[in-house]
Amino acid sequence: MQNHTLTIPRYPSHIFPGLLCEIMRCLTVGSVDAEMVGTQLMAMVSLLTQGIADVLWPNGLTSPIGANGLLVAPSGSGKTVIFKILSGPIEQYLMDRHAESDADRHLDFFIEDATREAIIQSLHGWPVAGLFTDEAGQIKGLLRNGSTLVKLLDGSPIRNSRASTGRVALFGQRFSMLLLEQPEVFETTKMLLGASKGGVGMINRFFVAQASGVVSGGATHQRSLSTEVKNGYVTKIRELLDATILHIDNNIKERPALPLSDAAARFLMSIVDEARRNSGQGSPWFYISEYISRHAERVLRLAGAFHVFEHGAVGEISLETLQRAATLGEWYVEAFAQMMYTPPKLTQAEVDASDLEYAFRQYHRTTGVMKLRQSEARSRSLNLGITPVRFNKALAVLCNVGVVRVVIERNIPWLELSGFQIYQNR
Repeated sequence: MQNHTLTIPRYPSHIFPGLLCEIMRCLTVGSVDAEMVGTQLMAMVSLLTQGIADVLWPNGLTSPIGANGLLVAPSGSGKTVIFKILSGPIEQYLMDRHAESDADRHLDFFIEDATREAIIQSLHGWPVAGLFTDEAGQIKGLLRNGSTLVKLLDGSPIRNSRASTGRVALFGQRFSMLLLEQPEVFETTKMLLGASKGGVGMINRFFVAQASGVVSGGATHQRSLSTEVKNGYVTKIRELLDATILHIDNNIKERPALPLSDAAARFLMSIVDEARRNSGQGSPWFYISEYISRHAERVLRLAGAFHVFEHGAVGEISLETLQRAATLGEWYVEAFAQMMYTPPKLTQAEVDASDLEYAFRQYHRTTGVMKLRQSEARSRSLNLGITPVRFNKALAVLCNVGVVRVVIERNIPWLELSGFQIYQNR
């Protein structure tokens, strides 16, 4: 991660591997925000890959692969059009498979009933799925079940849960989410997502971005995948979902766990170490420390999805693949920091100092005098509602920033206006 700043760099579209980079290139030409495409594309890759492989940490623990996306974008930004372009071929594949197979058999890769019980029941019948919605404001009720959703996103077992058919248990399910929200909706749902410190922390499992551009002239409706890229995307969808269905039909209990190469493992540990430093007390990133603490996990899971999309559920994850995921992960950390940042509130002494400076400026403009007795200034400050105790604290602030200085003449303290540095613009 770079030094903390409220200005985030350009979205690294070029960092996506292979076919995914070609998809990004097709859909980001012109005025469409790249982060709007990239966030959705990572979630689609997650849906396609999460059912056939896991990823192995250097310490031997396994983790699901994939990425959850949360995109905040206003109406007219084109997020729904991009969503349809990317999800349409997946929907078409599922329709074709349904037509070819038993009519009573449902391949519920997309969960449509966004209630806790319905999601549990759906995953009990079909254990690999995603909740993808371009109207995330409609699932506020679901987000109140954050602890259950966190378990589902982490691939943790749910041993006893209520569903429409009674009590069910989930083991080895793979579940991902893509939420598209408008800015005003995000302001009301971010607390439900656990954005505050000490919350359930569901938002820490997401790559979060905000797209600000509103596309004019129907530009997004002119975006499409080239014939060659679309054919490659459709072929990859068929390959990965065929493998997922085979995995489910054969009731395979364990997925292959993809290891990291030695170089990639060392690089991952450096990410862990850096995240630990940046999430500590005193770090400028501390206000999003819980999000940063899961940075390495998000990167590893994304790298696993990239590997499976490119090479299948075999081999080891290379340093290059992990570095690609890390570059994207760092961008999302900076984007999240910008979205969560709130300027620090002024102390009472700083507020009073601003009022005093303004009064001193007005006094100088009307009289031309650059010096007055401290006792006189203290008495006049009562007209501003500033008590003597508060006056002394505010004066210390002004002296510290060089607006005034105290001088002693014949044992009498005077305030000398040293040059106005405008503590707070008025």
